Amino acid sequence: MCTWNLDRRSVKEDKPDTIIDSPCCVMCLEFHPVNPAWIAGGNFNGEVILWDLSQNDDLVLASSGIGDDAHREP
Repeated sequence: MCTWNLDRRSVKEDKPDTIIDSPCCVMCLEFHPVNPAWIAGGNFNGEVILWDLSQNDDLVLASSGIGDDAHREP
């Protein structure tokens, strides 16, 4: 997943501001209504991940994970 900050004057189509790798296909995304740096995403395997784009290193704030009792269907 790639994101661009459209508020910047120097937006380059071929250079995203953030690149997020996901272990599985991301099926849906939603930005936080108050903090636009937070994105929640749902993966094809049923995992829900919360990313913080304001971080430099580890963007994952939280994850539902995939355990024995986790949802496993899309």
